[in-house]
Amino acid sequence: MNFTWEQAFTKKVASTVAVLGVAASLHAAPNTSNHREDKPSFAFAYPKDLNLLNPRDFHAYAEGLAFQAEQDGMAFVLKNTHGVGSAFDGSVGGFSNSNNDWGYNFGLRTGLGIYMDHDAWNLDLAWMWLNITEHQGHTATSLEPMWLAAIDTPSAISGTHADANWQCAMNVLDALMGKGYHVSRKLILNPFFGLRFAWLDQTFGADYHGTTGSSRTIFHGKNDFWGVGGRVGINSDWILSGGWKIFSNVASSILCGSFHLKERFSIPGTSISFNETEKYHMNVPNLEIALGLDWGTYLYDHGYYLDFRAGYEFQMWWDQFNLRKIYGGASNGNYANDTVSRGNLALNGFTFKIQLDL
Repeated sequence: MNFTWEQAFTKKVASTVAVLGVAASLHAAPNTSNHREDKPSFAFAYPKDLNLLNPRDFHAYAEGLAFQAEQDGMAFVLKNTHGVGSAFDGSVGGFSNSNNDWGYNFGLRTGLGIYMDHDAWNLDLAWMWLNITEHQGHTATSLEPMWLAAIDTPSAISGTHADANWQCAMNVLDALMGKGYHVSRKLILNPFFGLRFAWLDQTFGADYHGTTGSSRTIFHGKNDFWGVGGRVGINSDWILSGGWKIFSNVASSILCGSFHLKERFSIPGTSISFNETEKYHMNVPNLEIALGLDWGTYLYDHGYYLDFRAGYEFQMWWDQFNLRKIYGGASNGNYANDTVSRGNLALNGFTFKIQLDL
């Protein structure tokens, strides 16, 4: 009787384990009804696979950018509403007095990628280009220039009009390695690492009309940066239904960079002029965050996969604007200078991407 009970108990345990194993596999493993025979099924974390017929494991994409660009440290005039006097009563004029002051600048990001047979790693090469152009002008009863060393700051008033132009040409090249895999059937993560190369060439000019001793005085500065460093991040796709997904991406880099600065101007009413050049190295971090919607569809009986993506992206580039302000009085010849260390560059705006997987 004892032997019979042991046999029954053993048989019951074995059948229970078998049922639980089948249930777990049905819950965790990918749907393999259309899966290629040469692709293994993974029980939990399994590689991202578009299930293309005769895949070349290659993809290419193009992405349009519409970004607002904001940069600290570019205020260029003090506005005095009560005329010449020892008391300066007014406000600071620059590019960021209102959110409406910053326009949208258009750019392009394009890339190529390939999926490797080695543990389903993917290699990507991406290039981003953005051209920023901004203009701002201010008028007041009298103005004090912030990018010219006035004769007796702040009592020497420059005029009634001040304009400034800012241009920045950005070129960013990324070489990355990652691995896209399913955490579950409805969530794909793609952690990656690699290298980032960046070129940011800026020009900043301030034009003061009717300055003391001259009808027009212009400050001109160049702020060029080149850097290379490591980049890490993670992309995620949250699968909905009908080909729709929500995506969220985050990445960060630290670049070992070189700055090349040039600035020139003359002091109104004097023969004194400045024409300065500076070069130095500095480590510069940057951060990117993106969120949006994605929709994709198969073409030619699972021969290709076409994907459309629209999102909103934010980028922060720290310590990018580093021109020096020279100030003091020409009457005594004593001048001081200060680096504009608050010059963080922020980008935010819309992206639209088209990608083809082969």
